[in-house]
Amino acid sequence: MAAKFLIDTNIWIHYFKKKYGVGDKMALVSADDIAVSEITIAELTFGAYHSSNFFKHIKEVYDVRDNFLLLPISNSLDEYGRIRNKMCRQGLSVENFDLLIAATALHYGLILVTENIKHFDAIPDLRIENWANRML
Repeated sequence: MAAKFLIDTNIWIHYFKKKYGVGDKMALVSADDIAVSEITIAELTFGAYHSSNFFKHIKEVYDVRDNFLLLPISNSLDEYGRIRNKMCRQGLSVENFDLLIAATALHYGLILVTENIKHFDAIPDLRIENWANRML
């Protein structure tokens, strides 16, 4: 596997909307360096169904799914259970979909690219980058 980055849902949404310089940042890395979680595809698919422009947004989802490395969550379930247990024992909580995305990044040794730093910063050993520049 050549991927280096796991792109979170919010970064894809910024990419689709051409916001915050995300497209410029993505252009600096090879498509082979980018992976996407099945969870992100599920979230983007919900967004397409929930939008007023289904066909446009579902095409964006299919483009991501078909052109980037799609990582199954099944290989990351042990990591998910371990992290969730550790966080629960510490009195911390992370939304389950976010935790599954983080577990996928950890399992495959990828950097999670997200704007939701606060959602993930309590997860030990998770490497995070934010490619969204709200100043743009």
